[in-house]
Amino acid sequence: MKITLTSIFLIIIVSCSKAQTGSYLDPGQAYVKLLIDNGGGTQQRIGVYKVNGTSYLFGEKHTGDLFGKGEKGESVFISYNTYSQQVEFYVSFSQSKPLIKNLEMVDSFTIKKGKIAEITKDVHFINGIHLGAKEKGFYQMIENGKRFKLYKKYKSNLAVVSTSYAQSDLRQFELEYDYYYTDSTTKKMKKIKHTPYDIKKEFNFMKDISNLVDDYSFAQEPENCLKMVFDSLNNL
Repeated sequence: MKITLTSIFLIIIVSCSKAQTGSYLDPGQAYVKLLIDNGGGTQQRIGVYKVNGTSYLFGEKHTGDLFGKGEKGESVFISYNTYSQQVEFYVSFSQSKPLIKNLEMVDSFTIKKGKIAEITKDVHFINGIHLGAKEKGFYQMIENGKRFKLYKKYKSNLAVVSTSYAQSDLRQFELEYDYYYTDSTTKKMKKIKHTPYDIKKEFNFMKDISNLVDDYSFAQEPENCLKMVFDSLNNL
């Protein structure tokens, strides 16, 4: 079979596309991966397991604001534990032991940009109790539209360490996330499946959004695709 320069060029393009598809890492996931790959973070005991990495979103002690039942803390230092769904805060950065707020005690909180590169703007979380969510936890506000609002929910699980099967008691934190949206006409929150097909199907009663969530773009930047979808729907 004769192989031309054109065919080689096409093979390279296809190979690169396949390598990039699905390569997206959420900023929170990227932070955890970097921490584990570099041997950073701490090892802590959870039940019978020794767990590597961190369950804190973007690490600990971020400047932010905390709002709870009848109280608020402005410009405090916040650590959001995505495994326990607890918010820890410090009045001063030098404070060694945090004050811990359980889920039901916090209405919302904001982590402000500036400490690490992954946080490019203030990140605001709302207790799912105030959103009609079925699953308990905090939901990050992604898009705040006049009809549709888009949220992201983080949670950490304990994953087996693939390079250390011999250590049966060793685990590492694995950060996961899901997207949800609310519709002001139904007053309900609904989870969005992570595929272009399902996103198109979800909103085809309103508009054809195929040009906003093609397979390649969604694999590279799923959150940007979703933001464009919700911006488009909110401007109908």
